[in-house]
Amino acid sequence: MMWPPPTASKRGAQMYIALDKMRRQAPDKTIVCEPETSGGESFRSPDLTNFGFEADWEVEDRWNLCLTGDDAEDCKMKAFVEFMGSDAEVLVCTHATFRVAFDKLSK
Repeated sequence: MMWPPPTASKRGAQMYIALDKMRRQAPDKTIVCEPETSGGESFRSPDLTNFGFEADWEVEDRWNLCLTGDDAEDCKMKAFVEFMGSDAEVLVCTHATFRVAFDKLSK
């Protein structure tokens, strides 16, 4: 019996495209922006190599700002700024967090 790969959805497609771009184009940072925090749940670290992919999608929980909940905006902004100054490669956040954090970094 064939099982679909984890997150076989639109978000899953985003993950696979981002993973392919990260492997082939080697950007310094990859930021995935989700419309709402519930979407970030899909961006945990599934084992994709078991489904024939070349690599696994990996994002540390500390850089998945959708997992911290809606009541942690100040912590999310601080984490976003820390991410930009770190060696970490992948961050997941909501559109709103991205806009506010980017504005803070721009000032």
